[in-house]
Amino acid sequence: MLCLVILFDIRFVPLDAVSIFFIIIIRHLLVGTWCTLCLIAAAAMLIQLPYSIDELITAFQFLAECRRKGILIILVFLKVIY
Repeated sequence: MLCLVILFDIRFVPLDAVSIFFIIIIRHLLVGTWCTLCLIAAAAMLIQLPYSIDELITAFQFLAECRRKGILIILVFLKVIY
């Protein structure tokens, strides 16, 4: 469902960006060491981030296309149409 895609991405894109910032940058500045598990987690988030952003952009493009066709976005969002 489109609403789940958008809610998932709106939740995880900022969360990934903040987590990467704190795990990589702040941890090294405050503690002064690198954590192997933290670097692995940051690498996994860096791999996931472009796919999440791409999925979010695609969902908004689909909503824009439906709007151009004159379909109410709320109906598409709640999967009443399409």
